[in-house]
Amino acid sequence: MKKRQIIVITFILPILAALVYSKYYWGYYFAPPAIHLPKYLERIDSVLEAQYSENNKDTEITVVASDEIVEGALEYAKRDYDCPYFRLFYYIEKYNFKISGKVDNRVKEIALKSINFFRASGVEVKSKKGYNSSEYINFCMAIGKNGNNDNVVVLAVGGAEQSNDHHPQYNIVYNIDKANNFQLVKKDVYFEDVAGVEGARIHIILLIFIAFWTLLLFVVFVVFTIVKKLLPAYQVKT
Repeated sequence: MKKRQIIVITFILPILAALVYSKYYWGYYFAPPAIHLPKYLERIDSVLEAQYSENNKDTEITVVASDEIVEGALEYAKRDYDCPYFRLFYYIEKYNFKISGKVDNRVKEIALKSINFFRASGVEVKSKKGYNSSEYINFCMAIGKNGNNDNVVVLAVGGAEQSNDHHPQYNIVYNIDKANNFQLVKKDVYFEDVAGVEGARIHIILLIFIAFWTLLLFVVFVVFTIVKKLLPAYQVKT
């Protein structure tokens, strides 16, 4: 067997397998989808939190005042992978957006309509048997204006378990025109795990796959060598 073939079998195949697994299990290849806020917003007027619960069929909306915004969200987001609050503030801090803290009934109405539109859009993933990812849904949203002075809502959303310790995450962006029509301009759906495997990414899976594949090739090589010694007449061209 040529060296090039050995390299392909030892490294390329595990890399491809890890990519396929990552896309299938987490919904992305290398890293979770980012929210490039400057692409959608010129300014942020308000930030709100909300939680929908199937138990009481109600949505509680809480306004996040500008002085309550957590500094250091870049660091918090590295640990709280399934928290929409820190995920959104990660990008607010990263792109140096300032928040006016403007809050009125119009803002809360936009927030509630955005949540209802999200729930009615069919974007939510289906849960596996015995789980309900819509049992509760956490929202964190930034409401502001784009270059056309239209309202824009950026939603960071986290659901309950879709399967064991496996939580759906959504990044959603809506434009709202002057006639109050919602237009979906961004939709990312992926998953995060909790209970000890937070932050697992493709590099972890890749190391596991390479280790497993290398061990498997070693075992095959040992068996092949033993067979050749036990059966001298057995010849295999390589």
